[in-house]
Amino acid sequence: KNLLLSSANGSRADVVHLRSRWNPGRPISEKHICIPPQEDNGEFTMYPKYFGGRRWDPRLFCNLYRFMNDDELFLQYSSRVWRCSDMLCFDSAQCAWTNNPSVFRKQWYLDTLYEISKQENNPTFEGGTYYSPEWILPHWVIAQSDGFFKHHEIGEVFGRR
Repeated sequence: KNLLLSSANGSRADVVHLRSRWNPGRPISEKHICIPPQEDNGEFTMYPKYFGGRRWDPRLFCNLYRFMNDDELFLQYSSRVWRCSDMLCFDSAQCAWTNNPSVFRKQWYLDTLYEISKQENNPTFEGGTYYSPEWILPHWVIAQSDGFFKHHEIGEVFGRR
């Protein structure tokens, strides 16, 4: 709660994800698609990129949180991740909106994402928000907590590509 309400420089987040770091459930992004290629210039973009035939989806970068410890993330990606309070924070362009449990201020949601939820082309909200400018371009601060929720997607076919 304090992280969402704080205005101290570097210790504020707009959204805190609560999916478990250690027991995340399924589906979960594969590690290789979360790792930025060496050729990436670090520009925060909203669409997948291709480097030498390899696909990288920038919005999934923060999922590395589940595969690497904090020290490894800071060492390899110091320009993409920072500490805010006792969590790690990411730019929203590199941490997709999710239907997993999250907390945020009600007024923030009403001011920023509520209109997206009413759009006809966004029936599941999660899918339509992934690439929306309302999520990507403001560069919201997304905190990844160690969490305590295990994800179980109802109706999801695991192993799909």
